[in-house]
Amino acid sequence: WSFYGFGNPRSWGGGAVYGVPWFQFLTYMLTYVGVTGGAVIKFWAFTYVFLSSIFAWMLARDLKLSALASFVGGLMYMTTPVLFDRLMGGAPGYLVGYMFLPLFALLAYRAISADSAHRLIYYY
Repeated sequence: WSFYGFGNPRSWGGGAVYGVPWFQFLTYMLTYVGVTGGAVIKFWAFTYVFLSSIFAWMLARDLKLSALASFVGGLMYMTTPVLFDRLMGGAPGYLVGYMFLPLFALLAYRAISADSAHRLIYYY
């Protein structure tokens, strides 16, 4: 029982992130090759932090920032206190959203940019 009102987490399907099948699959594959316990948790923590910085760097480069500014932006995004707090608190669902936020912003920016906006209105 959880006082947050979500019920028993084991009923959500288990795995690294509850209810996300590909996270469960990767976690099971890691355990199949012998990576278990704390190493799996460290793998996911590294993945969250590394991919969040890569996606933030990609967004900054697409916004026409310099290479140095993009690098600093990715570095700052991956070292925010919010990420560290959620990482230490064990909130993988929040971390997945945090990791993919710059990627979704990048895809939205590309979808509504001036050179491709006509494709959203009509297709010719």
